Amino acid sequence: MNNSMFKTLIYEMFVTQYMKVMDEKNRNRIINEAKKFGGIGLRSQKLRIHNNGAKFPISKIYIDDKVITDTSLYTLVLIPEAKISSKSGVFLSYFRRKVGPIVYYTYPENAFTEKEKEIALNLMKSASEGKFFTYQTDFFSSMNYYFEIESSWARGRKEMLLLTVVLNTQINEIIEYKMEQLCRKFETKFKKTENIFKGIYLDEIERLEEKERQEIRNMAESIRLYIKEFKNTMDNMIETIKK
Repeated sequence: MNNSMFKTLIYEMFVTQYMKVMDEKNRNRIINEAKKFGGIGLRSQKLRIHNNGAKFPISKIYIDDKVITDTSLYTLVLIPEAKISSKSGVFLSYFRRKVGPIVYYTYPENAFTEKEKEIALNLMKSASEGKFFTYQTDFFSSMNYYFEIESSWARGRKEMLLLTVVLNTQINEIIEYKMEQLCRKFETKFKKTENIFKGIYLDEIERLEEKERQEIRNMAESIRLYIKEFKNTMDNMIETIKK
């Protein structure tokens, strides 16, 4: 072994004795990023050793990690977890001219509070065509799918709709992927039904021509049926994923 190789080996042996720590710039960057989501950073936290194991003072969970030591100080970053609903359900909203977003139908009926509906309706303002997105807070979590349908009655000849799904289970990447596929199938089925747009005018039926009223009722019933079918398919899908 030559002198250069020997020096390199000694250096590597020295460095590996110590754990590399994050500099202040990157530490503050992570804490500030967590704050955007309601998080906080607790500085200078030390692992405490007990008879049953080791844990941080703010936690009841014992640490089983050979890297973490009781001789180092740690920054603990706490980020609120998303709210898991006590129920599962679906609701369809649409944008009514001169009024704004309105909840059209929920299934199960009366499954959502007015506050939950209000939050979901506000999501329409930032949604875009064909976009699936997950929205999570410490109060309300949902998966949402925005789409548009042709309409001879709407301004711009387009109706804007938002399908919102709430689950009583933790949302993960598999569920998001499967749910997006299911939403796209719902959109396709919706668009294939001729004059389906008329169904969302059910609560305005009295101001529309008599000859249109029966088809409005028929289309409204089709929409409710599609949402119920979506919910049933969704429930079966979630149960399959859990197995």
